[in-house]
Amino acid sequence: MIEIELFRSPYCTRCESVLRALRERLSIVNGLAARLEERDVLQHIDRAVELGILQTPALVIDGTLVQQGHVDASALEQWLSTQVGRAR
Repeated sequence: MIEIELFRSPYCTRCESVLRALRERLSIVNGLAARLEERDVLQHIDRAVELGILQTPALVIDGTLVQQGHVDASALEQWLSTQVGRAR
C-alpha cells in the first residue's frame, strides 16, 4: 500500500485545491491501494522538519518529499498512473 501524506496550512487555498484533486484522482484510479493522510503542518512540525518541508502544500509519498509549494496536478496524475502500472 502506498502511503501519501499531504502537509497543509490552515486557510491555505492552494492546499484545499490539491487535497480535492488528490482525493478525486485517487477515487478514479482503479487498482491502486493507497492511504491518504492529511496533516496540519503546525501540528506535525517535527515530521515536516524531518522531511525538509519549507512550503505548503507538500506532498510526501512513501516517506519521500515529492513536491512542495506547488503540486502539479498533471504530474500527480502521471505518477498515479505509473503506480497503477506497477501494481498490476
